Amino acid sequence: MYIPERVLPQGSAEWLEWRKQGVGGSEIYSLACYADIFSDFLGETRLRVIKPRKTPPAWAATPIQLYREHFGIRKRQIPAFQAERGHRLEPIARELAAETLGVPLEQACVYPDNRPACRVSLDGYHPETGHLIEVKAPMNPWESCPEYVIWQTAYQAEVLRQAGYSVTDILILEIGDDANGELSVRNWDIEDTDRHQILGKGLLDLGEMFYNRYLATATPPPYTRQELFLIEQDETLLELAVQWEELKNEEDSLKRRLTELRERILTYANTHCHGQPGIEGYGLSVRFSETSTRTDYRAALEALAPHAELSAFQRVSNTSATIRLSTVNRPVNVRDSSDGMTFSSTSGWTSY
Repeated sequence: MYIPERVLPQGSAEWLEWRKQGVGGSEIYSLACYADIFSDFLGETRLRVIKPRKTPPAWAATPIQLYREHFGIRKRQIPAFQAERGHRLEPIARELAAETLGVPLEQACVYPDNRPACRVSLDGYHPETGHLIEVKAPMNPWESCPEYVIWQTAYQAEVLRQAGYSVTDILILEIGDDANGELSVRNWDIEDTDRHQILGKGLLDLGEMFYNRYLATATPPPYTRQELFLIEQDETLLELAVQWEELKNEEDSLKRRLTELRERILTYANTHCHGQPGIEGYGLSVRFSETSTRTDYRAALEALAPHAELSAFQRVSNTSATIRLSTVNRPVNVRDSSDGMTFSSTSGWTSY
């Protein structure tokens, strides 16, 4: 089926819904980058044909990411300024191409009636002559026509043929502009060779399989090996994080309990030391000591008394307390002495 731009405007809500009913040209290269995880369906021969030779670029979505984009779980990662630039320059490039080819070009949406999962949204096409164009507005000039463009146009051309339309030539327009608005346009001709057509046929098989097996049935596709590795790392890290949080919560609770217990111990020791420097027993030791005094120079300066006795501004001595607990609280030796009961532990002291 061939749907011209005037019937289904690109970017409209209807167009977005139309795209969700299949796999498009902008997605097929990403699928091909990870086609090895579908080797059970594709087989070694088709896999060798459609598998890109280069390492997948950073922007290439994995099958599970494409699945999530389809169902709105993940948003496609395209910078807004880059999308705006493409929308602004594409009509200019299409008009220039129409002048060069001498035929009117129109945007169109196409899919074969017998393979509706394979659908493309074309930047420019002329049904009578078979002229097909694809417009790209890269941020930096290309040194050569990128691999993903060749894969995309192979898919587009094969969808057109399967839908009953011809493809006589494929023209890629690389368009850009500088800060002064000066346009630069380069044309890249893609030869629709037998190899290019074989690639297109394999990509149609891949797109149709992905839609029917995963998107139409809402079944998540397999993860890539890298994703499986990251998931395993994430699971381990999550487990460690949970354990850390649990122990930190226990630690905070213990600190609060220790603070409360310390206050209880000091309160008890204060009321039962009977003038002694502290108490001890059952491995617990509490000792009170006077801290050294210091001069409060701030108070002296504020007094502005040139002959003031600084000793008069000394602060009252503070009382500090040290609580120690032996590492082993048993056994405890108890013996009589002339000044009462004395407690001692069989192990050393540990300060807290």
